[in-house]
Amino acid sequence: MDENHIFDTTLLWPSCRTRLDVNRAAATCKSCGARFAVENNIVDLIGTPDQSTGGQQYMESPNIIRKYQEVTRRTFIRVMGKNWDNALNYDQEDQHLLSALEGVKGPILDIACGAGRWTAGIRNKFGAHAVIGLDLSLAMLRTCRSVLPDISLVRASALALPFENGSMRAVVCWNALQLISDPALALKEVSRVLSEGGVFAGFTYRRSPNKLYEHFQTHFAQALSCRTFSDSEIVTLGLDRGRID
Repeated sequence: MDENHIFDTTLLWPSCRTRLDVNRAAATCKSCGARFAVENNIVDLIGTPDQSTGGQQYMESPNIIRKYQEVTRRTFIRVMGKNWDNALNYDQEDQHLLSALEGVKGPILDIACGAGRWTAGIRNKFGAHAVIGLDLSLAMLRTCRSVLPDISLVRASALALPFENGSMRAVVCWNALQLISDPALALKEVSRVLSEGGVFAGFTYRRSPNKLYEHFQTHFAQALSCRTFSDSEIVTLGLDRGRID
């Protein structure tokens, strides 16, 4: 890592709440000495593959990753978002995301960055130095690295973000909150790492008010170990107010 690397000022080991010393070989906790692998500038704070859910196993599969963007994700949005006519397309998603981040000066954390499709748009607008991609899937991060060789990447959990309080000017969780086991805790972590006046940009799925479609939606979600959010959950989580507090 070079001396201007964004991890030098933001990355910490959540268990100790202590800054990590990061170089090209390893990341080491300055307090307890815990040591973590760095592979192709991907800091891996997980180590062993996460196979805790069917959804996570799915995201570690090379076969899935190869067709994720153009097949798997499109199908997911059609079913979970009732987007059968493709009324919401990728260009529109780009516009929604980047407009939400307008005026942000970085750093910007992209939670569940996956293969980097939306991370790339953030990088292109704000610069590689301003972006951190985070994901549980090492396979996804390796794919992201192959297309975005110059951004910071870390393998870690959204439930224990490895960053200092108030260290992010924006946090993105695009089409991913429904996959996180404890959304409320994840959003609490988002609030912790956001600086005062920081921006949260998210995209997830509202439970359909149509009982027949809700039944269809629910069974699809169960098969992939994910969820939808009821109107009351959206209010409770603060997703209806345009802010996380």
